[in-house]
Amino acid sequence: MQPLDHLTFISYAGGAALNFCVLIVGLLLTIRKQINASFLLASLVTTLWCAIYALSPQFLPLTPFEMLATESARYGLWLYCMLSTTRFHSGKRVPRNLYLSLLMIWALVLFSGMFSVSHDSGTGDWLDNMPIAWNSLLMAILCIVGVEQLFRNAPHARVAKVLSIAVGANMAFDLYLFAQSLIMQRTAIELWNARGLVS
Repeated sequence: MQPLDHLTFISYAGGAALNFCVLIVGLLLTIRKQINASFLLASLVTTLWCAIYALSPQFLPLTPFEMLATESARYGLWLYCMLSTTRFHSGKRVPRNLYLSLLMIWALVLFSGMFSVSHDSGTGDWLDNMPIAWNSLLMAILCIVGVEQLFRNAPHARVAKVLSIAVGANMAFDLYLFAQSLIMQRTAIELWNARGLVS
């Protein structure tokens, strides 16, 4: 079974186009000093992430290791964006212990995922690779913790509220997708296709 089809291309290409629009809006908000530059970086990486997945079936086949790297980079930058935006809007830092703990857990999850993903498996079964599902599930949980910090510590910033709701919904979808993948021991192609536009 070919795991990805034309619907996947449309979904992830549409996601890349929508994320590019978000990047342009973020650039305007950054110029007006309503959001910090980490949002631009996270939006840019998400745009590239969608473009890579749109092209991956035919033109840019991904190994499980490359997929793990792209997923981890995306989650890591959104986590960093949430934590730095919290400081930007609230004027106070996220407690150093929490900040370092979240980043250390992210690094631990990344390195454990690197060790568990086999380098020699082909590109045909990367969608059903359970170490990648575990990695993505744990990183989505970390990002939700970052969203909670932003939502709780920036109570009067409307941009921060909208950002936390949007990123929180995105991470909740990923949480559902990868939890179901781990329960069923395979990724539902319908949910994978929807993920491009949700992101």
